[in-house]
Amino acid sequence: MGLPFATTRVAIKDTITIMITETPSGSVRLPEEALRLLVEWQTSRSSSIDTSTTTAFQALFGRMASLLHGPAPTGLPQFYLASLDPGKGKTEAACAFLKAWASLNFQPGGGVLVAVSRLDEVDAYIERSGLADDQFAVLVAQDANVGLKGRRDRTNAPVLFTTHEMIRRRTRGEPFSKVGAFHFHSRPRSCRIWDESLLPAIPATLRLDAIQGLLEPARPVLGEAITLVEDLIEKVSNTLPGNTVDIDPEFCVEGGHGKKLQGRDRERWEALVAWAGDDVVVTKSNRRGLELVGTTDRLPDDFAPAVILDASGRVRHTYRTWEANGSQLVRLPSATNNYAKLTIHHWDRACSRSTFDNPDDRAELLQVAANLINAEPDRRWLVVHHQPRGDWDAPTQLPPLIDGHGDASRVKFVHWGNHHGTNDFRDIDRVLVLGLWHLPTTVLQAYHLATMDPEEQSPNLQDDIRGMATGEHQHNLLQAICRASVRNSIDGVCGDCAAYVIGRIAGADTKAVLRDTFPGATAGDWRPLEAPLRGQAAAVAGVIEGRFADPEVISIRKADLRAAVGIERSQGLAQVLSRPDVGRWLAERGLGVTSRTVARIAA
Repeated sequence: MGLPFATTRVAIKDTITIMITETPSGSVRLPEEALRLLVEWQTSRSSSIDTSTTTAFQALFGRMASLLHGPAPTGLPQFYLASLDPGKGKTEAACAFLKAWASLNFQPGGGVLVAVSRLDEVDAYIERSGLADDQFAVLVAQDANVGLKGRRDRTNAPVLFTTHEMIRRRTRGEPFSKVGAFHFHSRPRSCRIWDESLLPAIPATLRLDAIQGLLEPARPVLGEAITLVEDLIEKVSNTLPGNTVDIDPEFCVEGGHGKKLQGRDRERWEALVAWAGDDVVVTKSNRRGLELVGTTDRLPDDFAPAVILDASGRVRHTYRTWEANGSQLVRLPSATNNYAKLTIHHWDRACSRSTFDNPDDRAELLQVAANLINAEPDRRWLVVHHQPRGDWDAPTQLPPLIDGHGDASRVKFVHWGNHHGTNDFRDIDRVLVLGLWHLPTTVLQAYHLATMDPEEQSPNLQDDIRGMATGEHQHNLLQAICRASVRNSIDGVCGDCAAYVIGRIAGADTKAVLRDTFPGATAGDWRPLEAPLRGQAAAVAGVIEGRFADPEVISIRKADLRAAVGIERSQGLAQVLSRPDVGRWLAERGLGVTSRTVARIAA
């Protein structure tokens, strides 16, 4: 889709020819100045912007400048997705735009709203954008110190910083245009920047077991309102999986009672209150039992137009589903790194969170991690791991196995869920991903619902769910590995880095997914330990090992091998012998497979 305004060419530092977007009023200065400031910042870091990245930032700055003039008079308002790989400087680009706008006396004068996911990011924006106190305001929770910065009369501040949560909270049941807290000079701010990923609604799930667990702590607090919970439990228990149940609107009326609840009990009650009046889907699985799947806090339709800055935009399947279902999503030109200087070593081994509940598996994986780190004593490492649970705690259990007891300056830890949004590890050139973060199917279903129009159903639900599962793995891997030196790109090529990944993606070629996530990277097998053979493979290996214990035995007929193991069909034995792990086991013993036998290989 072309931009609805003219373009002109200018040169920057005699090295890059760029296209500068002209705003509808004819002023070219804002996008040009924003790009100049961004290039200046890159140069100060001994870096530079390649041609494709320049094009991406041109489109981004041009779009944001056009939004300052207000939405287009025709057509549906759009969400504009800017997919800028980690390390490209998406947040710095937004700050450069704010600096440039300030230097032009905040003209055009539509007002800017910047939404971030965490409070510390508000501080970062304030510092990096260089705005004076009278040029911005902050709208966050009342107990946050950052909320004391900037102007008190927010409606007169050209730039308003807030959080994703605050926008969703203030627009519950209200059009964006009616929420005065987000206005500039009594009108909705026209340039809205959403930093990090965006879904139209928040995915939400709640297990029936958790709802039933509310009864005891909530009964003395809720009084007669406890009947709402009891009725819902009965309703869910009598609903076939795949169908919907409606959450009684009275949950919203009685919502205040839950303030006396604590911890998870309060969270569960508030989840039901957020669903009040909505239909949610009932699902069932062996592991999680009956579970409710739905969404909350859907953004109002008039929040668009807005710009989304998402470093994972090119890999997350949520955006593809959003696009495919007739959404308002438009992709701006993306900026993808060349990951030629990244080498990924992959061990295809089960390494989910539940794997670490087994003491033997836990001990084996910790020792593998320690051996890997000990093998390069002069390297600094970033270990990405599952959150502590039960007997599993990587930051506590791994350091004693590392030479020097895991010198804090050499080995850093970050757990899944806290693996993005920081540059603290950009000087570390070794990464160990100790297990992948697997989202439950019900959570993926909730993600899917969040991308859909509430009144419509997807004709490709299962394909979308599989795509989302892979896309979320890609998103998490991209964010985690790019915390390290790989994010230090120069001329579009990533920094030198080696990543070791333990885990597998169900139903997918994990190495192929890694290569797709990191274009240009080298991804190959890594086998620190050969897992023991199991099942029929172990039985076949046992017979072979017993027979070849006699040095006089040269070969074993496949028919005799099948009879000894009890495999009826020759195809069944062929499948066992063709397995890569069985092949490696045979090769280590100097054995090979012929058309009719398993035989010793001549030296």
